[in-house]
Amino acid sequence: MTKKTIISSSLIFLLSLIPTLAMSTSTLHSKIDYYLVSGSTGNEIRRDMNKKRPGNFDAYTTWNIRWNYRWYQSNGSCYMTSVNTNVDVAMILPQLKNSRSQSAALKSRWNSYMRALIRHENGHKKIATKTAVAVENKVLAMGARGSCGKLKIAADKIAYKVIKNFVAKEKRFDKKTRNGMNNGVVFP
Repeated sequence: MTKKTIISSSLIFLLSLIPTLAMSTSTLHSKIDYYLVSGSTGNEIRRDMNKKRPGNFDAYTTWNIRWNYRWYQSNGSCYMTSVNTNVDVAMILPQLKNSRSQSAALKSRWNSYMRALIRHENGHKKIATKTAVAVENKVLAMGARGSCGKLKIAADKIAYKVIKNFVAKEKRFDKKTRNGMNNGVVFP
């Protein structure tokens, strides 16, 4: 066997592995915005929060997932080689304006409430990151297609289905926790 034959055989072997060397990466972009609330009593703070909060909840988390693929075409088939996801998470939380008229007990109750609220909103963030990983895993696990156009169409369908399933999980999360109330998201 010549050196040229060995190199050629090695190259063919390495190229045959490309479909099995698929990779994925996730990038998380997270942002928190605050709305300022004030008051000297729990009821005053609640009234101010009810006026300023985003919709019907004291806090709100939204997420969006974007993805892109790379593929390899060989012998009339197209194989997925990488999936990259970008997860954008945005939270809106209340922030209490400190006042000398607020008692230590009120501040302590607020701090407990905020810890529970942030923990609940982080639950939404965790669902978003799990969604991205599931998109990557499901798309990478799909088999080859006869063309790269068909591969992309099938991959997009898989990604949208995964997202739809996780949106349903997120709704169950809010229902189970009563939007965090079962875990201390109650003020005053």
